[in-house]
This record gives sequence, structure tokens and C-alpha cells, in this order.
Amino acid sequence: MFDNVEINIPGGLDFAMPRMAKIKQNFEHHKIEDVAAAVKMQVAKPEIKAKIISGKTIAVGVGSRGVNNIGIATKALVESLKDLGANPFIFPAMGSHAGGTAESQKALLAGYGITEESVGVEIKASMDTVVPVILEDGTKVHMDKNASESDGVVVINRVKPHTNFRGPIESGICKMLTIGMGKLNGASELHGTYPMTIFGSALPNAASKLIEKIPFLFGVGMVEDAYDDTAIVEAIPAEKLIERETELQTKAKE
Repeated sequence: MFDNVEINIPGGLDFAMPRMAKIKQNFEHHKIEDVAAAVKMQVAKPEIKAKIISGKTIAVGVGSRGVNNIGIATKALVESLKDLGANPFIFPAMGSHAGGTAESQKALLAGYGITEESVGVEIKASMDTVVPVILEDGTKVHMDKNASESDGVVVINRVKPHTNFRGPIESGICKMLTIGMGKLNGASELHGTYPMTIFGSALPNAASKLIEKIPFLFGVGMVEDAYDDTAIVEAIPAEKLIERETELQTKAKE
């Protein structure tokens, strides 16, 4: 520490630097060492396992954010579904990201290590959507067409604070179901209807209405710690999504 540092400023103005001290902030470390094992343990929970019916087709939505260990987690999720007798496929659930084309969204997944060769299932990339829900105010909630034709839908995503709005639920599974799974059409509809200031309530409302109409089974929420390491992996059944994602959002902010 320096008691008196003189700084010369052009023009002849001199002043003493105020006293300063070096500080360091210590964060808790909650790194999960084996993310694949954590995912498989979550899918094996009775309330999750019971939702998987052998022989059924399961659409697995994966997003566009740089989620740590997303390739490892997605592969483990797919393997768990296959072990239970299901026939999973992957679809990009990333709204208008990656240029808003099927080819670029599939390429973005490849950049995260998620390819048909690495994961062992087909990746069905398309920008086609259907509209399973029209909200009370007339807003259409879109859904990936390939996912809509499956027997069940599962999504995997990081739960974290959003950069542009605040609410009990921000960036996570609800956002992936409504904007991500809605592709370019759904993202344009919701962003064009609702200002960011009310996204914290608009997205959970849209997600809850959507869940009532589609075969959404569960979401895998991943929370990272201050070191960007995977700290929590949790499979959340559809009927508990809103309540539990709110709690995970609080954890993420901590």
C-alpha cells in the first residue's frame, strides 16, 4: 500500500491518490466431477424413470448457449433414455440463434461436441413449427415440428440469470420450451408481443400453458457455480417445473 502517490496531470494539476487496499473475493466451489454419472442418476429417479415408455420416440431439445459440459450431459441423457428402451433423437431448441437456419443450428451443436456420431442418435434440425397453444391475448406459442410428432419431449439447458430481464424464472427450461423450441417463428412471436420487462412472468405463463397441451416429460436443469463449473444437475418432472426452476434460479444467483 502506498500512502501518497503523486500523479502528474497535464496542465499542472497535482493531487494525491486516495488510500487503497487490494481485496480478493472468495467464491464457493461446487464442481461436479462426473457430470455424466450425475445425469444418469437423475434420469434413474422413480418419478423420471416412470415417464419413459419402452419403444416410444423421445425428442431431446438442446440449446445454443455455451453451457459447460453440455456435450457430456446430452450424451449421458440420450444413453439413459436408450437404456430405458426409448428411441431418442436430438433437435436444436435455440429459437433464431445461429443465423436462424437448420444447417447452422446443427453446426452449432457440432461445435459443442454434439453430433450424430458422438451421441449416437439422429439430429433432426428444422425450422418448421406447429402452434399447439394460443394464449389468452392471442399470442401463438410455436413448437418444433419434429418434436411435436414425437411421443415425448425432454429438454436440457442451463438455469441462470438472464442478461436483459429479472424475474423468479429467467434463462432456463421455460425459456427453452417457449422461445428455444419455438424456433425463429416462436422467438419472433414472443419477442414481438412482450417487452423484456415482463418476460419474467410471460415466459412461465406460456410454458405452463404449453405443458398442458404437449407430451413434455421432464427437463434437465444445469446450474453452474462462480467458476463456470457444473454445480447442479437435476431432472425436473413436467408437473413440478415452474416451482423447481424458480428454486434453481435462486441457487444460480447465489
